[in-house]
Amino acid sequence: MMILGIETSDDFVGVGLADETGILISRAADPELRNKNLLHEFTENTLELAAVTFPDINGVSVSLGPGSFTGLRVGLAAAKGICWARNVPLAGIPSTEVIMESACNVAGKLLAVKDARRNEFYFGGFECDGLKWVRIIPDKTGPVEDILALMTKGYKVVGRHIQLEKSGISPENIIEYNPDELGGTVALMGRKRLVDGQSLNVASAAPEYLRYPGIGRSRR
Repeated sequence: MMILGIETSDDFVGVGLADETGILISRAADPELRNKNLLHEFTENTLELAAVTFPDINGVSVSLGPGSFTGLRVGLAAAKGICWARNVPLAGIPSTEVIMESACNVAGKLLAVKDARRNEFYFGGFECDGLKWVRIIPDKTGPVEDILALMTKGYKVVGRHIQLEKSGISPENIIEYNPDELGGTVALMGRKRLVDGQSLNVASAAPEYLRYPGIGRSRR
């Protein structure tokens, strides 16, 4: 089963492929690709590099958020379009779990953190043994003070240095993930869900924003 992964919730756009052997290719591009036409071109280019065509795709996996409102809408729309055109199933993955999966070689209590703008962050908490993780804090939106408070309880932060250091989080407490790995990670995680029968309804699948678009009120 060949799965296409699309990750547009982050500052970078990620596309990847995974099959029963693991991740075949995973690439990231600049934020301006959160345009549907450019995302489609980047996806086609990624498939070409992997010597794969759209008829080879058996399913699509997409990050559902939290993250960029525009990015999530564009990514999900692209994923749905491929699913309808190819009549293949859709899987959805929380973006904090994508980050966690890419950093799970680190053991301990970890917070997967993404910039939510407006002086807030999206974050979720996990316990990792260096091989696998379990979620212990659901995804939330909050100021850096919420993250600092959890760090006093032994959590380390998985996120982007440039975003977190500006908010006063010391570099030694930050584990940086590689954006190039996210598209492939979405594909691999989605493949497992689809093999387990956990597909989404393509028509009704929706992003998980956590915060209402366009206004400053969070969903707590």
